Amino acid sequence: MPDPILNLSIAVHGSKGVYALLLGSGVSRSSGVPTGWEVVQDLIRRIARIKGDDCGGQPDEWYRRTFGLEPSYSHVLSQLTGTPTERSQLLRGYFEPSAEDLEQGQKQPTEAHNRIAELVSKGYIRVIITTNFDRLQEQALERVGIGATVIASPDAVSGAIPLAHASCTLIKVHGDYLDTRLKNTVDELDTYDPAVDRLLDSVFDEYGLIVCGWSGDWDTALGNAIRRCPSRRFTTYWAVRENAVPGERALSLIEFRRASVISIKSADTFFGQLAENIAALETLATADPISGDVAVAQLKRYLPDENKRIAFHDLLRTETRRTREELQFSLETNTRTFGGIEMIARIHAYDAAISTLTRMVSVTAYWARPEQFGVLRSILEELSTVNPFVSGLTILISLRLYPALLLFYAIGIAAVASANFSLLKEILTLPIVRDPQKRSEAAAIALNDNRCLQRDYQRELPGYERQFTALLNHVFAVLKEAMRDLLLSPTRFEECFDRFDYIRALVAWDASVSRTEIAELRKNDKALPVLGIAAGRYAWKDSFYGENGLPKQMAIRNGQIPADVAALLATDLFESGHGRLSDKYQMAKDAVDAAVSKHREQWL
Repeated sequence: MPDPILNLSIAVHGSKGVYALLLGSGVSRSSGVPTGWEVVQDLIRRIARIKGDDCGGQPDEWYRRTFGLEPSYSHVLSQLTGTPTERSQLLRGYFEPSAEDLEQGQKQPTEAHNRIAELVSKGYIRVIITTNFDRLQEQALERVGIGATVIASPDAVSGAIPLAHASCTLIKVHGDYLDTRLKNTVDELDTYDPAVDRLLDSVFDEYGLIVCGWSGDWDTALGNAIRRCPSRRFTTYWAVRENAVPGERALSLIEFRRASVISIKSADTFFGQLAENIAALETLATADPISGDVAVAQLKRYLPDENKRIAFHDLLRTETRRTREELQFSLETNTRTFGGIEMIARIHAYDAAISTLTRMVSVTAYWARPEQFGVLRSILEELSTVNPFVSGLTILISLRLYPALLLFYAIGIAAVASANFSLLKEILTLPIVRDPQKRSEAAAIALNDNRCLQRDYQRELPGYERQFTALLNHVFAVLKEAMRDLLLSPTRFEECFDRFDYIRALVAWDASVSRTEIAELRKNDKALPVLGIAAGRYAWKDSFYGENGLPKQMAIRNGQIPADVAALLATDLFESGHGRLSDKYQMAKDAVDAAVSKHREQWL
C-alpha cells in the first residue's frame, strides 16, 4: 500500500517551492501558546471578575447576555484597555514567554516550526498560510536566517513582494496578536477583505497544499477560498491526528480537493518525518541532473579543442574523485543480512552516485581521439579497485565492482556506436588488478555481471526474478537513459549494447587462452575450452540465431570479413596482425556460440 507521507516527501523533494502550507492552531499546540479564541475567553473571564460575576464554563455566552454584543477581539480588549500600548502589554503575556516559560521551554518555536523553517531555508516551501496569531513561525524562520514577508492585514497585501519573488511569504489570514483587527468570531471568520481573497485564490490555484493542525470547522472564508479554486494542479495532502475524525466541513473539503489524508501523531512528528525523508532523498539523489547537464556541456566544449586538453582532463578527474569519495559511503560490506530489496537499493545508490560520470565517459568515449584514451583507462582502473582484504559478506564485496561494470559498458557501447575500435581494444584488454597477490585480468574477463553478482543472486532482485541476465538488464535500462546525450535511437542503442557484449565475450575467451595453450591442447587431442563466463543479454533473444543475429553478422564466410570484424582484427585483437584473417578469432567465435547454446539448454 502506498505510504502517503512518503509520496508527499517525494513530491516536495521533486518540486521545490511548489507546495504551500496551511497551518492551524494544532501546529502551535505543544508550545503552550493559546489560540486566539482561548485568549478571548480568558479576557472575558477577567472582565467578569472585575464585575464580580462568574461567567461559568461558557464565557462567550455570558458576554453576549451581559453586553448584547458578539465577543470580538477588539470589543473585549476595549473594555480592559484604553490605549494601543496598554493592549500590546496585555496581549504580550499570552504570546511572549516569561522567565518561567523559558525555563520550561514554553512559548518557543516547536519542532514543527523549526522543521518548517528548515524546509524553507532549503527552498522546498515558500508560501505559508496560517490561522495562528502567534509569531512562533517567524521566530523559527529568523533562527535560520530567513526574513519572511509577513502579510497580516489587507493593507499589507498590496505592498507585498510577489509570491514568486519572495524567499518566503507568511500569510496570517486572521491577523497578528498585536493588531486589534484579529478575527475570532463566527461572523468575523465568515468573510475576508477582497484583497486577501485575491491573494488566497492565487495561492490555491498555483500551489499544491499541505494542511496540518487546521480543523476547517470555523473558518468559513478560508474554506470558501479553497472551494473557489477550480484547478487541482498538484495533490493536496491533509494531515489528521491519529484516532481523530475530521469534521463535516473538513471532510467536504478533503473530498472536494481529492486530498490524500495522512494520519499523524502530532504536527511535530509529521514535519519532523517530512524533513527527515527529504534529507534522505537529498542524500540518495547525489547527482543533480542540472549539474550533470552542465558537466556534459563543458565536456563537449573541451573535447575537440587541443588548447583545452588540461581542462578536459581536470574536469573528468574531478568528477571521478567526487564519485569515488561518494561511493565510499555506500561500499559498506559488514552486515548480517542482505536480501533482494537491500541488493537493489544498493545498486540504485551506486547508479545515483555515478550517474554524472557515466554520462561524461560515454560522451568522451564516443568522440575521443587516441590521446584522450588514457583518462578513460585511468577512470576505469580507479573504479575497478576493490580492496581484497576488506571483511564482510562476499556478495557485498563482489558488488563493489558494479560501478566499474556500468562505466565499462558505457565506454564500450559508445565505442561501438562510433566505430572507435582502437578504444574498444584499449578497454577490453585493460589489465584489472583485483588482488595484489594475483595476476591481473583483462577487463573483458574481470568486469562482467556474474563477477559483480552471481546469477543465483541476480534472480533475487525485485522485478527481475524471471530474467536470465537480471543485472545486465538493469545496466541496459540505466545506460539507455544515461547515454541520451549521444542521440542514439532505442533500436540503435540496443544493437550497440548487444554487439559490445558479444565482442566482450569473444575477447574474454581470446584473453583466457593463448596460442601456446591451444597448440598443447591440439597436440594432446583435447577439445578447446568453452567460455566459462555466462552468456550475455543477447543470448536469450530468439533473433540471436536468425539471419540478422550476431553470429551471422560477425561470421567470416568464404574468406569475406565483415567490416566491423576487419576493424577489430586491425587492432591486433585475437593475435591477428594488422587485419589479416585470424584463425583465433574464429576459434573464439565458435567457443562463444557453443557457450550460448549450452547456457540456453541449461536455462530454458
